[in-house]
Amino acid sequence: MKKYTGEHIRNIGLAAHGGAGKTSLVEAMLYTMGATTRMGKIDQGNTASDYNEDEIERQISINTSLLHGEWDKHKINIIDTPGYADFFGDVVSGLYVVENVFLLISASSGIEVGTEQAWTQAEKYRKPVSFVINKLDHENIDFDSSVQEIRDIFGKHAWLAQFPVEVGPNFFKIIDVLKMKMFVYPQDGSGKATVEAIPGDLQAKAEDLRNKLTEAVAESDDELLEKYFEAGELSEVEFAAGFKKAFMNRQIFPVFCTAATRNVGVSRLLNFTTEMVPSPVEIPPTYNSTQGNNERIGQIFDLSGKNKENTDQLHAGDIGALVKLKSTHTGDTLTAKGTDFKLPELEFPASLMSFAVEPKSKGDEGKISTGFQSLHEEDPTFLVQFDPELKQTIISGQGELHLDIKVKRLKQKFGVEVNMKDPRIPYRETIKSPADAKYRHKKQSGGAGQFAEVWMRIEPKPRGEGVEFTNSLVGQNVDRVYVPSVEKGVNAACEEG
Repeated sequence: MKKYTGEHIRNIGLAAHGGAGKTSLVEAMLYTMGATTRMGKIDQGNTASDYNEDEIERQISINTSLLHGEWDKHKINIIDTPGYADFFGDVVSGLYVVENVFLLISASSGIEVGTEQAWTQAEKYRKPVSFVINKLDHENIDFDSSVQEIRDIFGKHAWLAQFPVEVGPNFFKIIDVLKMKMFVYPQDGSGKATVEAIPGDLQAKAEDLRNKLTEAVAESDDELLEKYFEAGELSEVEFAAGFKKAFMNRQIFPVFCTAATRNVGVSRLLNFTTEMVPSPVEIPPTYNSTQGNNERIGQIFDLSGKNKENTDQLHAGDIGALVKLKSTHTGDTLTAKGTDFKLPELEFPASLMSFAVEPKSKGDEGKISTGFQSLHEEDPTFLVQFDPELKQTIISGQGELHLDIKVKRLKQKFGVEVNMKDPRIPYRETIKSPADAKYRHKKQSGGAGQFAEVWMRIEPKPRGEGVEFTNSLVGQNVDRVYVPSVEKGVNAACEEG
């Protein structure tokens, strides 16, 4: 592949609830860019982004995938994120590195919880967002209701960039408000649209939407607003520059139309990406390395799904992979030595479910510990710890499916198996009122004898303060060498109950 500098690179992320069509849209994008020779299908297990054995078996995205293609003299890096809540950690890390989030909404299912979570994450990162209403070729679709739902949930700054001439099986014509043209897509899946004039019966609707969008662009900038008041319009150059600035500043969220599996509307998303999505060098820098260790950079790869290509350099703003790093973990920042720069740490979601694990074979404890630690370094939302109270190894994650996948990968990568079971219940006892007890020790052996009288008093402390042992001996009638043993016995009894 040709080498691209930052101004000719675009990094986009696809996010949504599971089943909205992200992976299918990626397939259509890659095919349209000529990066693949056919569009893969999820049910056939041959998509570029879902290549992992578990993803093919379950027909869902489990990991974030990096893919790329070339379009209009630009390199477009695509981050395809999982849609299921168990793997939301990959959404957190994936959206962090892009300059635009395409937020997909299924026209037949509407906005679901995963879409709202992805929006919240994009909002947290201050990422520009473009809405894509997908599956408009399905039966019983109400496009206007989908648009209204977007505005109701995500705010009034969502503006139509396109609208369909028809929805359902006849969805292949799109009126583009940005270009003020009609794009007609062939029904052979090639995605090569022809550009035509807007039909007369739709001209008024298109002009009304364009005027509303122009007003929104003008209101985002005082200088443009003044020009708009004076001239009553903005030139194409002023509109394009103002739109891009407002989009980058999250003042406008455009809404697009697609049918990914039929490759309708996809080429316009790619055009929008190269024309309006900011390049990495246009994004303001974040100032602030992590482990404090030197790393030797060996091979550098340009990734696209499971395919990798050797490259000798990555320009600023590009996305690729380094291999065989000794001390680098997820979230670390790599810089030249002496550079005081560190990217803000990723904030991953807290664990929602835990299981206890036991080795299926004795002697595998070491491999299991090493394997789980490696899986944690790959995915910080997966946690493992030994609970001294329960005397069990506990794994925690985002859900049962998340943990099932980790246990399966432990077997695949490290050759060891574990059984998952519910953790023991940590029953606890407490002292409700003061009490005391006496123990008298007598032992005669030959001419010598042993005698001791031990008193123990217990009383409650404030909840959560734990056990406090106090030595109340006075005088020298008892050798203090025995006190640590008594304290040890008390603490052992408190642990067992």
